[in-house]
Amino acid sequence: MDTQVTSFSFKREKVYVDLDVRKTNWKVSIMGEHLTHKTFSQDPNPDILYEYLVSHYAFQKVFWNILK
Repeated sequence: MDTQVTSFSFKREKVYVDLDVRKTNWKVSIMGEHLTHKTFSQDPNPDILYEYLVSHYAFQKVFWNILK
């Protein structure tokens, strides 16, 4: 029987955040251990990024890579 995965959970998985702050807006890439979850641009505001990460990845360990 074939099965299809329709959703993916990052629970119990490490979350890696690449943050590129070299331009006017920040480029944020969020990855799990096995796949890239999301890449987006945002205003250079750490509070916005913090709120996003807490609301979506509150129970994971987050590792940072910041490009300056």
